[in-house]
Amino acid sequence: MKVTKRSHWAFDNLIVHQATVGYGFTKTFETCHLFSQAVLDNFTRRR
Repeated sequence: MKVTKRSHWAFDNLIVHQATVGYGFTKTFETCHLFSQAVLDNFTRRR
């Protein structure tokens, strides 16, 4: 299989894009999780 420079560059970009999206998704999920934990904590403490 012959890999041209252009397709190789596109492949690298795809990996970088996937990693960035994955990282952003993880960070967002972590933040949401922490936030919901704090809200739950606040709610249970107030009662």
